[in-house]
Amino acid sequence: MFDEATRRWNWINAFLTASLHAAIVNLDKQVNQNYTFKDLIQDYINHLGNIINKFSPSMIPQNYGQKDEIEYIFHLESEVWGVDWQRYFFFFDNFGQNQLPVLQTFHFVISFYAIERCLSTFQPLQRRANGTGRKGRRRDLFGYENGIFSKQYPHILDLMGPPFYLRANTVNVETSDESIQAWQSLKSSIIPLNLQTFYQITSGHDHFTDILKASFVSTRKTHLPANLNKKQQKQLPRQTRAWWYDVLWKYSESLRYNRVLPSKPVQEYPFFWNRSVRWFTSLTLTGLLFIAAQSNPMIAETWQSIYNNNIVLQCLYNDINRF
Repeated sequence: MFDEATRRWNWINAFLTASLHAAIVNLDKQVNQNYTFKDLIQDYINHLGNIINKFSPSMIPQNYGQKDEIEYIFHLESEVWGVDWQRYFFFFDNFGQNQLPVLQTFHFVISFYAIERCLSTFQPLQRRANGTGRKGRRRDLFGYENGIFSKQYPHILDLMGPPFYLRANTVNVETSDESIQAWQSLKSSIIPLNLQTFYQITSGHDHFTDILKASFVSTRKTHLPANLNKKQQKQLPRQTRAWWYDVLWKYSESLRYNRVLPSKPVQEYPFFWNRSVRWFTSLTLTGLLFIAAQSNPMIAETWQSIYNNNIVLQCLYNDINRF
């Protein structure tokens, strides 16, 4: 049996891998020894482009990111990948036991910070200038009353695919009507034995959809009441849902402020954790920034400038028209 500190670590590890797995299967792909980061990103960009081309301009949220903000997001992405990026270019480890890397636990906190900064560029400038903080940012973007992604443009999360189109009450996960069939299809997908074993060890579940469900529901039951209703005078409104941002918020704070003890197998063989953090970060940033680029030409301009001067990003996105 794992103690609490290791269970906390295992769930973060399982959630990241499950999220990646869901995104890959949603693109009608299967992981194997030859599957690369470039395969994932190219397929994802093609998926986003094929659908968003059918949107009218009014269906796309405005993005207000400034050049320096966007530059820093790309810098953080390259920092997460690091100089050893090549080690994690394939979904499975092609280096084997030779030159085992260091377990990079805090990369997940950097990842969340980069994603959060990216999300904030969708807030109107006056709202950000008022210093609304994380609670205010969440209300602006994912609030049940008028959230940019949750209410004004919910089809954007459908476009981004799993886990982004999920939300949870205290019992179950939900999707929009447009995504429910895709979610049901994911639930019946076959899991490779090696991943099934990993999921079982880390979470007690066999399937990535069960892990996502448990993570979202747990976040709604424990994290949101503690952070959105700190006086604990009454329950949260029944319309309140946990979104993917909330799950990342919960796990990021768990890693920063609670006891965390990576399991012995992860310490001995850190490849999969290190890979999952990198892939998930770039997948999320690519989705958000691809959408942002539809209304903000600064995204593509800044990307090209950074790309030309950042060897890590050049190698990762070589020949990919990201935006």
